[in-house]
Amino acid sequence: MCPKYQLPKVKVINVEEKGELSVVSIEISSRIDYFFYPIAPGDLRISEPFQTIWEFHRLITREGKKLTFETYRSKLTHPKTGQTYDFCSWWREDQLLLAQSNPEDFKLYRFIPKSSEDHDHCEFCWKHICNEEHGEHEAYTNGRDSVCFECFDKYIASDFGKNLGDAI
Repeated sequence: MCPKYQLPKVKVINVEEKGELSVVSIEISSRIDYFFYPIAPGDLRISEPFQTIWEFHRLITREGKKLTFETYRSKLTHPKTGQTYDFCSWWREDQLLLAQSNPEDFKLYRFIPKSSEDHDHCEFCWKHICNEEHGEHEAYTNGRDSVCFECFDKYIASDFGKNLGDAI
């Protein structure tokens, strides 16, 4: 039997607040191989029971096992220096590039199924885009990827996606 996957553990080593910008430094305790690009966006979390502690928007420095991130306009309480949490990167590189796309590259489309089980997914949140009552019936597309209304507004239309990722 395969062992259960474990997210890497990190320790918060510094927290600074600069108006609407927060800068948080963490140190990974092991598994440095986990951190393939993109590292950000991501979060600190308690895995069981699941609770997001802090979100990271942009990686600004990496020095060995020490990583420093910026977070913009967070409504969460800052993580506590000295505390250990699980770290999770959110996206693959193609998802980050999609979030940084220009809104003009997308058009609204209505999903038309090719079969009774046919559906699509939002590239960010994995919400169903389908012709059923439990999913979105319309979404945005760039001709290749589908993005639900909420994620399109949050990351692409607002240009917030251009602030995400690794700056190094």
